[in-house]
Amino acid sequence: MGRTSRKRKRKKMKNQISSLSTEDSVLNLIKWLLLEDWRPTCNLRRSTFPKTGRGLMTKELISLNRIIVRIPAHLLISVKCVSESLLGRILRESETYFSVHQVLAVFLIWEKHIGMNSFWRWYIETLPQEYTSPLFSNERDIDKFPTFIKERIHELRRKVDELFKSVQNIMRGKICQHCKKALVYVFTSGEFKWAWFTVNSRSVYIAPEHNFPHDLKLRDANSFVLAPFLDLFNHSDDAKVNASFNSKSNSYEIETLVKYNRFDEVFVHYGDHSNLKLYLEYGFILNKNKNDVIFFDKCDFNAETFACSEYDYTRKINFLISKNFFCDLYCTFEDLSWNMYVLCYVFSPCFAFDDNSIKKIYSGAFNSCDKYNISKIGKVIIKNKLIEYQEYFDTVDKYINKNNCNESVVIGCSLLKEYMDILND
Repeated sequence: MGRTSRKRKRKKMKNQISSLSTEDSVLNLIKWLLLEDWRPTCNLRRSTFPKTGRGLMTKELISLNRIIVRIPAHLLISVKCVSESLLGRILRESETYFSVHQVLAVFLIWEKHIGMNSFWRWYIETLPQEYTSPLFSNERDIDKFPTFIKERIHELRRKVDELFKSVQNIMRGKICQHCKKALVYVFTSGEFKWAWFTVNSRSVYIAPEHNFPHDLKLRDANSFVLAPFLDLFNHSDDAKVNASFNSKSNSYEIETLVKYNRFDEVFVHYGDHSNLKLYLEYGFILNKNKNDVIFFDKCDFNAETFACSEYDYTRKINFLISKNFFCDLYCTFEDLSWNMYVLCYVFSPCFAFDDNSIKKIYSGAFNSCDKYNISKIGKVIIKNKLIEYQEYFDTVDKYINKNNCNESVVIGCSLLKEYMDILND
């Protein structure tokens, strides 16, 4: 290669770097990716957006079916990477079967620990050291939320704790060859929680048949990898993409199915997740998330709710249970679920335990009087739930104002506000 050609290549690389970021850690990541033969497929730039914070802005028109990012296979952190590392030997010696998330998490801890000696150093340095998921909140903060949120947080914590214990067991008695420290002091509970959340919130799906061969014992399908650079994109439930591993280009590719104008933020799509799932597993929520659902159960109803006798209430609840209608009781931004409609009808003055009423339940052939009564009872149920959430919201909001809470509590308060907006609609 001649001197002029080398200068052109260096200038092009410099332009690609400066167009993407001015942040040191991301700048170093881009430099490293370019040196490893990664190339941008679109003219993107890191920018700050009022609703999403830091994200990627396009400097050009992006048409439908354009590849917005392509990551070469050798820059994907896979189970194969782990199996070929020093850590792979330790995992192979164990009789334990690991989950893919577990394997990738311990690899992140290991690579973070070896620091300058890690091939993945520049990627790891871009990862947040703290997350806003309630997984990292203290019990005092969590206790302020409704039971259904607390239960999901505790369920997630138990899952992560169990995974950590199995990792801790295989690290006992082993020494780090880099620093001579016992590995149980490297693979700590805090580090594992951080690494597991990183993998859970940043890994991407690859069909097992396209993933890379390895010799580790897995208890689930080898279908996830970490892909440096993808973290720079934000998620939107309006984004439409095709994401897959392309065997021809030997790369992981994301194709956009929507158009972007110049200066638009470019998004990817993590999946059709509710705000509760996004809050728990990603540490953020979306405004007016179309996947949000508010569930109801027996605790939300009593004889007073429907202005009926205890006898009538018990009889009708038992009827709904026997016909399998006392489940999937929820509402969305758009409407009540079908089973909620049925419940409201059964508790309306129009319902009788006869063939005509039961036929209406299965056919949906409600007349205008039925629909009026269904709507009337539905509004009572919605109003009661709104009052309940308003009380929780006020409690959490007051708690935030009086205490130095972490960001996850503030986001949790916003989640309650989103639920209240659904009920108000």
